[in-house]
Amino acid sequence: MKIVLGILTLWCTWTIQSQAQIHISCDARETCDWDVETDETTNCTEIEESSLFVLNEDETMFIHTTETMKSAYYIKDKEQREGTTTWVFDVVSDVGNKYLFLVDLKEEKMQIASKSSEEFYLISFNIKHMWIDE
Repeated sequence: MKIVLGILTLWCTWTIQSQAQIHISCDARETCDWDVETDETTNCTEIEESSLFVLNEDETMFIHTTETMKSAYYIKDKEQREGTTTWVFDVVSDVGNKYLFLVDLKEEKMQIASKSSEEFYLISFNIKHMWIDE
């Protein structure tokens, strides 16, 4: 609970200041097939993997870095889900793929939703730590 309150305080400070980068460090990733109509996931695989998401100070781009790759995601739109601690970002990758990034502060998860062919999938990252550079 202490980490949730810390993250909430950090996020509120970030949204008010809006002039600093926010870093989201993750320590595990779970990839699942996703039925959007029932909101159920199947065929999930989980691996321990360190990664880092950085949201730039102008809130126009995420940079995602893992041990083997680095990708840029350009933010087209963002909103906070009403009555929640979840932020939703509509993004396009540096190679033109469309995704939804969902940052759920209460559940300490960052999720990426996407469609491949006609199938949807959901990648969930466990948030290990968040911090702001000023």
